[in-house]
Amino acid sequence: MKNKENNSNEGVSNQSNGNDSINNEKTEELTGDNFKAMLNDLYKKVDSRVKNISNEIKTNLIPKTEKKLKQNIFSTVLIALGIGFILGVFVMLFGFLNGKKR
Repeated sequence: MKNKENNSNEGVSNQSNGNDSINNEKTEELTGDNFKAMLNDLYKKVDSRVKNISNEIKTNLIPKTEKKLKQNIFSTVLIALGIGFILGVFVMLFGFLNGKKR
């Protein structure tokens, strides 16, 4: 019985030592030059992705939007006027409610 307990305890202590060495390796990976290199790689990936998305928007979305706006110029102007009117009303009401008078 004692042998089984000792063997099981030894296995636990060996496992914790193995985990400690893994944790130490991860900590070492995140320090110094490795951390800087990892951040640099991450920056390059994000920068590349942002540039790709930006180019996609410039080449596809903006021309299509401009074309639709030019085709429906009357609707575009009416929508812009409506949005401006609504925003003006909100600014006037909230300014008045907060005690700001003209």
